[in-house]
Amino acid sequence: MTIERVSMGTCAVCGTDLPAQRGPRARRYCSRACQAKAYRARQEQRTSHRATAADEQRLAAEYDAVPSRQLADSLSLAAGRIAGALTTGQAADDHDLGILARIPVVLTARAHQAAALANALPTLGPAPTVTVLKLATPPEPDKSSRDDSAPTLTTAPSAPRRTRSPQTSRDDSAPLPTWDTTAIKPVPQRLPKKRAQALVDAAELVRAPDYRDSHTWILRSGDTLLGYVVPSYGGTSRSGRNGWASRLGGSPGPRCRSRDGAAVDLAARWLRVVTAAPNRTLTGDN
Repeated sequence: MTIERVSMGTCAVCGTDLPAQRGPRARRYCSRACQAKAYRARQEQRTSHRATAADEQRLAAEYDAVPSRQLADSLSLAAGRIAGALTTGQAADDHDLGILARIPVVLTARAHQAAALANALPTLGPAPTVTVLKLATPPEPDKSSRDDSAPTLTTAPSAPRRTRSPQTSRDDSAPLPTWDTTAIKPVPQRLPKKRAQALVDAAELVRAPDYRDSHTWILRSGDTLLGYVVPSYGGTSRSGRNGWASRLGGSPGPRCRSRDGAAVDLAARWLRVVTAAPNRTLTGDN
């Protein structure tokens, strides 16, 4: 039984029939000689439409009378025709390939000339002038006219001025209100929340008059005393302190790690107490 080979096409160079396909890739040439001949033809076609740097001046002189806008339009039309030919699988026209090779060189040469001309033009307007003023040096005092017979006053060096922190600059010796004379007592009295919050926002933490002995701080807002912040003891440190606690009237608060934390807890407790409704008895007293 004889198996006949079916021809898969003709050679793109010599036109002879191609042998049957033996692999996944289709053959286009019948031999290595035709393949090399096609390669040389493609190289010659690329070289014939390629403009070198030496041809830049010649092409610029050749298209000197053609406006740049017209050259750009011709380049756009030629590029569109080449793209259409490539889309349909046809060969590009040699005239369009020549335009595609020459016109960009001409436009590039004109751009370089315009840039060089712009750099060579002088700057418009006079250059700014800077005037340097030399200040006269004051004359030195005449040392010979100094009265050396006058006694020299010797002043003792002044002691460095000691700056005090804002915390200690307050007048802690001023009389502080007590629970009997404070403007607002820490008892349930249905105080408006806005007024109570304004007092809390304006509150400040100051030292008590007996701070050196008790280490007590007072939280007050104007003539209203909110409460006390006292150290909490029972720790293992040398002083025995383990934090700070707030005191609202006779009610102690929870232990806090810092003095500011105890002051915040005291302000929150005072706000809840004074804005609460008073407890009414059968006789109508609080």
